[in-house]
Amino acid sequence: MSILSSVVDVYQLFLRSGNELTVTTLVNELGMPKSSASRLLKQMAELGLLEKKSNAPIYRPGLLIMELAHRARGMNPLIDMTLEALDELTKDSGFTSYVSALDDDKVRVVHARIGNSMLQVITQPGTRLPIIGTSTGRALLSRLPADKRAEIISQQPVDAQAKLISQLALIEERGWEFSVNESVAGVASVSSTVFDPSQDTLYALCLSLPESQMDQQIMNQLAVNLCYKASYLGCMVGDPYWLKRSIK
Repeated sequence: MSILSSVVDVYQLFLRSGNELTVTTLVNELGMPKSSASRLLKQMAELGLLEKKSNAPIYRPGLLIMELAHRARGMNPLIDMTLEALDELTKDSGFTSYVSALDDDKVRVVHARIGNSMLQVITQPGTRLPIIGTSTGRALLSRLPADKRAEIISQQPVDAQAKLISQLALIEERGWEFSVNESVAGVASVSSTVFDPSQDTLYALCLSLPESQMDQQIMNQLAVNLCYKASYLGCMVGDPYWLKRSIK
């Protein structure tokens, strides 16, 4: 394993856990020898990629990475607006909200805002989930160009493709998708999307709640709230889908 791939593994572990790391964490989670884990964390800290607590062998992301993340957000203003939308959606509904994006053949959670609805499972930023088995994945898939969409559909079982095509057509028509008790047991969600053509970035906004609290009335209200936010964001960044719907 190269040093660069090991560094990537450390950062992905930060994303999955949301916690500070120790040598023991790398040994247990990455199967890394203790001496190699200690050396890697020490070297990353020396280069400014990590910051070590002064009184304990505990590591967090370094100032260099924090500054890079800050600058990256400045290059993509849609992220800032989307995070504001998450704050408002979570505050108004009490449910946990997420921003996600496609990552090859998966959906990656980018940001989360934790609600107060006592979800048993919180999906941490950095988690990769199935495209087809999530409301965010299907919502994102419905926005892809026809050739990319067809490529992903063709990878599904033949007897499921027709149903998926119908689902995607419905999502495209109404602007949102839902899931109940699919890839994450006991959890329901409603998702919508927004696309920034200037940055060629596509994000899904999602509200997630305990499956026991989901009914048709709540689902419809969450869909209205999400589409309102997605439409606003889309019109702000020039999303053709939402611009077209806004003038109907």
